[in-house]
Amino acid sequence: MPPAALFLLLVFAAVASAMFWPALYATALRQVFRTWPDARDAFVGHGGWISFSRRFGRTYALGALALAFAWIFLGAHLVPNTTVGAWLLFAPAILLIVASVVLAALVVCRWVVDE
Repeated sequence: MPPAALFLLLVFAAVASAMFWPALYATALRQVFRTWPDARDAFVGHGGWISFSRRFGRTYALGALALAFAWIFLGAHLVPNTTVGAWLLFAPAILLIVASVVLAALVVCRWVVDE
């Protein structure tokens, strides 16, 4: 096996394992909440975030992520090549990525507490 193929295989395994651990934590936390209802009630709190997550869920998270990357590709042709142009290009994209991650995290948290 060529060294480059082995390296790519190791990189793929590292990325796959890094993506596996958060799902393992969420599944374990879900089992804990099923076992101890008091822990679930403490995690949920007043529950306002659950209705927010239902309204602005997976679709909005994926839409914000797609919009961020679309803005990077489109904005690269529209904004000037200056410091202000860099702020106009990357600041909205970073904010959209942060919003996408927060909405996706709320969806995962809702999945964890749902029975």
